Amino acid sequence: MQPTALRCWQCASDSSKSEFCGRNLDTKNLSNEQRQQSYVECKSPHNFSQYNGKGEEVVHKCEVYKQIKNNFEEVYIRGCTLEAKNAPTDQCLSDYSDTSYVRTVQCRTCDSSDGCNEMLDNASIGVKISKVVVVSLIVLTVLLV
Repeated sequence: MQPTALRCWQCASDSSKSEFCGRNLDTKNLSNEQRQQSYVECKSPHNFSQYNGKGEEVVHKCEVYKQIKNNFEEVYIRGCTLEAKNAPTDQCLSDYSDTSYVRTVQCRTCDSSDGCNEMLDNASIGVKISKVVVVSLIVLTVLLV
């Protein structure tokens, strides 16, 4: 029996037919046609190697990233990607080059079919909480001295 291929959402929030692809993936109002076009099976390229140049096993993962366009427009993009099996979930951030008008600010991968929904928000909440804790510790230290 052949294993089931990973399926991921393939969409961009700035596309006219992909408004559902925002910060949180909202698929409840999709038509069957939109669902078939946007929920895709990840396929390997013809010359696919199971191992990268470092000898690490490479697998399909779902990816979501957030870009800022023209310094104000948030765009969320989801799709399939190939990545080392044990790579950190934010490894993909190093794969994107910024330009003068597009900046990639967050990126996460996952191996579940929920489209990596909530992954960016959870990560950013953790960063915000960490910053609040650090600032609180600094203020406490200053007050005690």
